[in-house]
Amino acid sequence: VYRQMVAALESEGVSEISCKIGDKFDHTIHAAMETQEVTDEALVDTITKVIRKGYKIHDRLIKPVTVVVGKAKQEVKENNESQEQA
Repeated sequence: VYRQMVAALESEGVSEISCKIGDKFDHTIHAAMETQEVTDEALVDTITKVIRKGYKIHDRLIKPVTVVVGKAKQEVKENNESQEQA
């Protein structure tokens, strides 16, 4: 039944959006559920985890891929600045 349903959807133009860890984040097809601090600069604004699959019909987005996105690690400058002021 599952394969028949997938085949019926594909025949109407519905397809899964391909997404894997390491892909660059694209706000037009991805929805960032959360961010994760990364130490490697190459991983900033890249997908670190895929939470849910996304789908489109022909070129139109039905449901975006839900992902976790890497962000640059925050420095601990704020604590140092507040201690210097005191």
